[in-house]
Amino acid sequence: MLTGITNLPLFFLNCFVLFSKGAIAIVLIGKIEETMNSKKNMTNIFKITSFFEGVSYVLLLFVGVPLKYFGDNPILVKSLGMPHGMLFLAYIVMALLIREKMKWDVKSTLGVLVASILPFGTFYINKKYFGTAI
Repeated sequence: MLTGITNLPLFFLNCFVLFSKGAIAIVLIGKIEETMNSKKNMTNIFKITSFFEGVSYVLLLFVGVPLKYFGDNPILVKSLGMPHGMLFLAYIVMALLIREKMKWDVKSTLGVLVASILPFGTFYINKKYFGTAI
């Protein structure tokens, strides 16, 4: 059993599974457990976290909020709100943890952090720093 800060991403993905009951998240937990022992473990976890944070934000902003206010149906906002919040916090924590490994200066780090509050910002960060969307 791994201990320490490396269990934090697994905790957030386990919470995502709890709320979404998605098979994709279960596969990703297995993938993260495999990458915990590799050199690029933290950057891989950051890429996965940023992808899911971006997807949850886009769904919440462009699907959930219009359904809540125009369709009078708040169920999507209620079901996506907490997982998105946890993924947002995981994104921020992971960005700060890999800052030194990625050799980001203060300006780059602030850019990565600000991207988390912009729609599609996390996808841009993945493309800019890692060359892929996931």
